[in-house]
Amino acid sequence: MMAAKGGRMKRTVSHAEAFAVALVALLTAVPTDILGYILRATPAEQNSICALHGMMLVSKSWLAVAREVLADTFWLKPFTQAAQAFMRQNLLMNPKQEDVLDEDADGDADEDDDEEDAYDKYLRLTLGTLADFLLGMSVYRSHAELQEAGCNMVMQIAKEDMIKVMIDGAGSIRMVVEVIAAHKGHPGVQNEGGRALVLLAKDDNHRKMIVRVGGLDAVLLAMPWHEGHVGVLTYSCFALDMLAADDDDSRKVIVSVGGIDSVVSAMTAYPGNNNMRMAGLCFLRDLALHDDTIIEIIKAGGMHVVVAAMMGCVEIKNVQETGCVMMRLFSADVTNHTAIVSSGGIIAVLAAMTAYPNVGDIQKQGCITVTNVAHDDVNATAIAAAGGIPVILSAMTAHAGDAEVQEQGCLALDNIRMSDTLMQRRIKDEGGAVVVQAAVVASGATELCKEIGQELLGKLSHIVDDSFF
Repeated sequence: MMAAKGGRMKRTVSHAEAFAVALVALLTAVPTDILGYILRATPAEQNSICALHGMMLVSKSWLAVAREVLADTFWLKPFTQAAQAFMRQNLLMNPKQEDVLDEDADGDADEDDDEEDAYDKYLRLTLGTLADFLLGMSVYRSHAELQEAGCNMVMQIAKEDMIKVMIDGAGSIRMVVEVIAAHKGHPGVQNEGGRALVLLAKDDNHRKMIVRVGGLDAVLLAMPWHEGHVGVLTYSCFALDMLAADDDDSRKVIVSVGGIDSVVSAMTAYPGNNNMRMAGLCFLRDLALHDDTIIEIIKAGGMHVVVAAMMGCVEIKNVQETGCVMMRLFSADVTNHTAIVSSGGIIAVLAAMTAYPNVGDIQKQGCITVTNVAHDDVNATAIAAAGGIPVILSAMTAHAGDAEVQEQGCLALDNIRMSDTLMQRRIKDEGGAVVVQAAVVASGATELCKEIGQELLGKLSHIVDDSFF
């Protein structure tokens, strides 16, 4: 911290320090309303508080004090309440985003130096507080509220790129996993623990460590306890998705212990919750990238929950994109085609394509699904009846420069027209010949697009225009 003019050092007390003082005061039998006082205190008053309790802060951490004075459960409730208050007051608010710079006597400040001082202090305080929380969690393992606050602490730190790399060294990952396993019936612990795992698993090394210390089993075993808590189930689904990423062993474990059934059940129980929809869809999509798990997903009722999610949430693009990918993956197996039609899958895909005409990936995935399913004449007729022909033509028109959309569009139309001449007439009446011709002559047209397109144009050319008669 810079010295003010005249050599006098200025010192302010951060909210984090003030709460640390409050905790020490609380745990050493000072009246508990001091917490409320510090919440309302001015910076000058906070300085005074710090002066009164400075020796405590220097000599021992608040958690070390806690270990000495928590001799019975009388102290447990105020302790956990204080810990939770400590977290709620933005302990981990990055000081670079706050006005924490000290001004000198003239009202000026060296912003660069002060900012670095503040940020270094912030990092030290955060890591020190993490160590204290982990110590408390290890000492009071049976007390769920403290474990919940600790998991929240880890979750908050996992958001910070500068310090999350130190989490595994501090033992945080193992502690969170152990807490989830030990308190599988406590919704607060599971909710905060799940949030922490989701953020931690974004780092590949952290993800591997979570799996190694039993995180996968801990999440899976806790889910059946919380069928009535959508938050827990949502974070559990997100966590399972992250942990199974690029890990065949984890994926196999999830399948073998009924993880797919748990996720499908959660999506079924909360069909109107958008976070649950997205969490479940991401999990199912990533598992469905492997052929051996698609069968298990369908057996568990996965196709029906995907369709329900798409039909119930047309307004969220990510849901529609993920759902279209799922339907494309389902359609790769010919034995699923009838089920896709009967479950409303085609209607859901066409609705997504209609709702998001400018999203190329939705259009591409939709065209592929229609191409695959339309191999059967009965299904082709059902697709046409659902309005599939104009939707495909609109996709090709809107994405004239996308060679893949053009190719898949031609393939879809060609499969539909093969059912009978009535389908060919409908394609022509909708302006299909003009759209297909443009796709064939486009500079980036693929060889397959040219081949299928020319064949389709040949068939359409034999259809006599009704207006001729």
